[in-house]
Amino acid sequence: KADARSLQHLMTHVPKNSHCHICQRAKMELPKSRRKGGVDRFKYDKFGEHFTVDSVDLHGLRNRGVGDMKNGLVFYDFGSRWLECIPTHSRSEDDTRHAFLEFLGTDIKPECTCYSDKAPELMKVAKELKLVASYSTPGVPRSNSIAESKVKLALHGARAALLQAGLPAKYWLYAIK
Repeated sequence: KADARSLQHLMTHVPKNSHCHICQRAKMELPKSRRKGGVDRFKYDKFGEHFTVDSVDLHGLRNRGVGDMKNGLVFYDFGSRWLECIPTHSRSEDDTRHAFLEFLGTDIKPECTCYSDKAPELMKVAKELKLVASYSTPGVPRSNSIAESKVKLALHGARAALLQAGLPAKYWLYAIK
């Protein structure tokens, strides 16, 4: 109970604390499925060497952010363990390219490995930027479970930050950063 009121917990709300009312409201979900293997997350040690990317789509009118932002890309780098969500206006190639360049910078190395679902805009931009791309099985979220869990972590964090600040959902693009 004391940890639920600590400054460290109130700043991040990680991990979920059952005595924190913000965590209880912002992090409701269905029961988890069992893990059955996956990527060796600890064999990478440099930023950009291997990362996942997945899209976030907010379809409801009240979820549209300031400036009509309703999409985003969640990136997770295995080497640095860096998680970032970059809000976008749409899932277009231009917005996707801009998000990739914001995440990776302009000095992209050809050995960068990108793992994602087979979203057309992600495939085209990965090819254009000459990234080594590998893809999960379409329609099977479990085959892209690390990216999906990072999306969930980003969304839960944004919800907790918005709830804690008392702000409406349209400010999600600031909270998710």
